[in-house]
Amino acid sequence: MDGQLDVRQANFASMSHHFNGLATEIQLCENLPAIQEGDRIARALENINRNIVNINTRLDGIDARLDRIDARLDRMDARFDRLENSINAESVAAFLNLRVWFEHSN
Repeated sequence: MDGQLDVRQANFASMSHHFNGLATEIQLCENLPAIQEGDRIARALENINRNIVNINTRLDGIDARLDRIDARLDRMDARFDRLENSINAESVAAFLNLRVWFEHSN
């Protein structure tokens, strides 16, 4: 503006009227399908979450059982290693005995 001051004042009656209209329109938003379905969607998500928790609990149980099976297999593997070492030692001893016997019998 060319040097003049803007002396307009706020019209509080007009603001009040517009805020009341805005409040009425916001209140009508609850009739929107997305808002009405929001509760149903929230319940469905809660059910999904509950199912995921149940699945995780079951997977934890399976994981614990697999850990026990793994420990048993480790113990069996150690026994097989000891048995293999024992058989190898016995085989070597038997072979050496047979060789000594064969050399002395000829």
